[in-house]
This record gives sequence, C-alpha cells and structure tokens, in this order.
Amino acid sequence: MNKKIIIMLVVAAIIVTSGCTGGSNINTATKGMVINSFTFSPNNMVNGEDGTLALEVQNIGGTTAKETKAFLYHVDSSAYFEITEGGLPTTEYSFGDMSPPDTVNNIPSFPETVVWTVDNDGKEGAPEGIPMLFEPKVRLCYLYDTTSTAEFTVISRDELRQQVQRGSYQETPVVTRSSGGPLSIEILTPQPIKADNNKVIKIQVKVRNLDKLNGLVFQNPASIDTCIDPAALKSLINRVDVSISIPELPLANFADQTIRLLKGDGVEGTATFTSDSVDLSGIVQKKLHIVMTTSYGYFVESQASFTLEHEGI
Repeated sequence: MNKKIIIMLVVAAIIVTSGCTGGSNINTATKGMVINSFTFSPNNMVNGEDGTLALEVQNIGGTTAKETKAFLYHVDSSAYFEITEGGLPTTEYSFGDMSPPDTVNNIPSFPETVVWTVDNDGKEGAPEGIPMLFEPKVRLCYLYDTTSTAEFTVISRDELRQQVQRGSYQETPVVTRSSGGPLSIEILTPQPIKADNNKVIKIQVKVRNLDKLNGLVFQNPASIDTCIDPAALKSLINRVDVSISIPELPLANFADQTIRLLKGDGVEGTATFTSDSVDLSGIVQKKLHIVMTTSYGYFVESQASFTLEHEGI
C-alpha cells in the first residue's frame, strides 16, 4: 500500500511540474543589414574642390531586407556643399530589396555600394587659417521579418501517468529556432500540454534587440522614409508586429499583437498570446509546431569625417 501511495505522489508531482514554462533559443545570426564601410575622400578638402562619400552595405542575416534605403544627414547640403549621386542632387539612395547569404550552398551575400559627390565649388568656403570639420552621418533603413519555430508536446493525462509509471517519460525543453537577424526570439509554453477538450493554449514570447548599441528597431511604417523623420518615428520606435500559428491546429487562432521593447530602454519586450479553445481530447501523444513571424523595420548608422580648408593653408 505504501509503495502505491509513493508512486501516485510521484506521478502527481511530475504532472504539476511538467506544466512549467521553459526553453531556449537558437539564432543563426545577430545582425541583418550591416554597413561595411562609410568613408570620405580626401580627408582634407580645399575650398572650391569636391570629394566623395562612399557607402558599402551588405545583408548578412537570414532573410531578404526589403525597401533598403540610405539617408545622409548631419552635413550642410546647401551653404557649403552640393551633394549629388549619379549627377543628380540627392542625399538619399535606394538599394531596394537585398538578398541574404545562401547558407545551403555556402554562398555569401553580395555587398552593394553607393558614392555621393560632395562639391564645394561656388559655395561658402572655410575662412583662411581656420579649417572646418564636418562629420556626415548615414542611416541605413530596411524592413525585415524574423521567422521562428518551436516544438511542443500534447499528451493525454492517462498516457502521461502510464509513461511515468513505466519510467519512460522524458520531458523535452521548448527550443526556439529563428532565422538570422538583429532580433532574438524566444517562445515559451507549458511542456507538455494536457490533451483536454476546450483547451486554451497560452504562448509567451520574448523579443530582444541583440544589436541595440548599433541599431534600433521600429514598427513597420507606411513609408521607409519615416525612418529619417524623428517626429513620425517616435510612435513606432521599439515596437514589432508578431503573428503566431500552429499549422497542425488551424482552429487554434491567435490574435496578432504589437510587442513593445520596454525593458532596458528598448532591449527586451514580452507578450502572452492566448488561443481560441480547441478540442485536444482525441490526442494520445503528438508533437505540434509553433510558427511565428516577427515583422519590423530596423536601422543602423555610421559616421565619417573630413575638413574643409582655405587654399592658403
């Protein structure tokens, strides 16, 4: 009798503890679009001459960077310089969509370059004996999707008890696998989930900005040009749109959510997704998959420097 009581207590303890959330994540990269170089030539420019700003960018993440666009700022484009690209006045350049590396065939992505001409001819010059320092900046903006998957187990209470009694039950952690990009995604769910009727599935999601020192994430804008507009960007910064599905359970609908990265001033954000109730009572034991898409905009920046000098220096 005592032995039976001990077995029942052990089974009960495992059933309780098996509902705890837990997991880990696997991210294949920690960046999306990167600025390989942003340079000005020559370092010292004389009144009446011109120089060039060269920008090289590359997608090293796991998915296509959409609407990729570079914006020059923090350089006077009217009083001291005329800035042109391809002979036309502009401080912007659209790279369009940029492909990621081909990891299957081990082929790196292709870097792309834009060159602006910075011309001082006919503009205000540096006074004699006083070199002027300029520090132009570039902001590289793009739209990105991170796709994440995780596997969890649904098991009936009777099957769980039987496996525990036989000593064959093994609980596996929920592991999140994500495509490469600047965001880390972690999916947390009870493991295992009991196969009941009218079951509501709850999924917690953690989103982290892994590259916050170099870039910022923002909610998908109506136009990529919003990326360079501080007032318009204010209501979008540190926000991502998330959608979740379980392909094997099409009736387990989850409402899309916008997650705000509040912790650490934009480092991390969390949200809980709750499904419509579904009937799992016919399942003995089955592996199910969570598929999550996180959509967002992102930008990284770089800075160059040069001096404008009087010809007599």
